[in-house]
Amino acid sequence: VQMSLHYTPFGKEVIDMTRIGLYFAAKEPEHQYSTYSLSHGGKNIRIPAGVSDHKMSASHVFEDEIVLHGLRPHMHYRGKHMRMSVIYPNGTRADIINVPSYNFAWQPTYRLTEPMRLPAGSRVLIEGAFDNSEFNLGNPDPGAIVKGGAQSWDEMLIGYFSYHKATAI
Repeated sequence: VQMSLHYTPFGKEVIDMTRIGLYFAAKEPEHQYSTYSLSHGGKNIRIPAGVSDHKMSASHVFEDEIVLHGLRPHMHYRGKHMRMSVIYPNGTRADIINVPSYNFAWQPTYRLTEPMRLPAGSRVLIEGAFDNSEFNLGNPDPGAIVKGGAQSWDEMLIGYFSYHKATAI
């Protein structure tokens, strides 16, 4: 089990009051749920100053058959849009979710109404774009060359896929 928090300084000292609640089931869960963090690594992010549509993508192949339950696109202030898709082993492609107007202030986990079964060898793909221009009203500095990092004025391109390994039917 792993948990990650990152904080943005805002000029005064504060005390973190994070609390975690753990609930223990009376019986063993049917599946072991995991979240795969698909990311175009922060070291690779370099968004030129003033650019309004800087595109990036990343992909991952699931070696095992999985059952996908939820997704969460994640970017920061310059995030413009993100699409999360699957390319099946037979070459067909399906969009899983499309967020055409990404908003840093609204980052829910999208839970699928019906879980998706992805066969072994399926490739998941995230495609997104950043708006580092003066026309992005949330942009803290359109003149900056933006790199990847944990602070909100840096950028991230992450697609979280929550799933469990499939069991034989």
